[in-house]
Amino acid sequence: MIKCVARPINPNEPCLLVDNEFKPLNIKDEDNHVQHTIPAPSSGWDYNALEKACINVPGLSNEIAYCAYLGQQWVGSTEI
Repeated sequence: MIKCVARPINPNEPCLLVDNEFKPLNIKDEDNHVQHTIPAPSSGWDYNALEKACINVPGLSNEIAYCAYLGQQWVGSTEI
């Protein structure tokens, strides 16, 4: 399971969705190879949709670390 950290937990943290709402969610392995690409919803990503997508990525191996990116913005990892 990928832990998504895009949702700010206090007012001083940046919103990682800004300028990334319509970018695909790319799941990369520890060698930085894209293993899954999930297109943005037609209305754009919101925190709930992004967190659900990160939790439900199919076929991830427990033996490999993965990171999630919206475009080039890192938004989560299996290592958190």
